[in-house]
Amino acid sequence: PYFEGLFASSMRDADAEGLPIADTEPDVLEQLLLWIYTGEVAEAALQAKDMLEHLLMAANRYECDGLKLLCEAKLCEGL
Repeated sequence: PYFEGLFASSMRDADAEGLPIADTEPDVLEQLLLWIYTGEVAEAALQAKDMLEHLLMAANRYECDGLKLLCEAKLCEGL
């Protein structure tokens, strides 16, 4: 939904060769894209609290509800 809206809009970024994603760290973006393409993330990413927190924020921002639920569940396991 996030990217669909971006590409469907008449925004200048929609016509650009690339999309700037300045608010997400490269390692977090890599896991986000892995989720989008495969429905999975690296096991190591699920073990690091800092990564889970950033991945949860990215999943929320880019409307990846399944990833968001996974991150929330893993973070709750650590409580």
